Amino acid sequence: MIKKAIKGILLTFLSFIALVMPLAILMFLKRNEWFAFEVDGTKVSVGFIIALVFALCLLKGAFKDLDPRFTTIFVLGIMSVITWLLESIIKDLTLILICSIVGYVLYVILNSFGKASIEFAKEYRKEKARMSARAEEKELDGSV
Repeated sequence: MIKKAIKGILLTFLSFIALVMPLAILMFLKRNEWFAFEVDGTKVSVGFIIALVFALCLLKGAFKDLDPRFTTIFVLGIMSVITWLLESIIKDLTLILICSIVGYVLYVILNSFGKASIEFAKEYRKEKARMSARAEEKELDGSV
């Protein structure tokens, strides 16, 4: 049953790769369009960095203590800057969303098979331990 556990771990690992792979393929195919010029490539890179920092700040609650009116203006301003910086990618948002859906579906399928294999291997190990405990108990009862 070690094979079953290894198969489950492998499927779980492959599910994470399948989650990212459609987006990576799309990025590879669209690299000339999205990153054609140095300016566009820099705009996209800066846009991603600002978007990640902004998302982390939102998750950490960095804007909780600010006046709500100011926070709204600030958030809308940052979103406008991010949209402008990622303009070349936003044009292909439909393709990006479709690739995200395909990647997530592959992830769910592979991950569920992987988890099922791992659970099966765990249950098999538990049952094997129970059977050996019963056999030892019978041995001890018979020898006394």
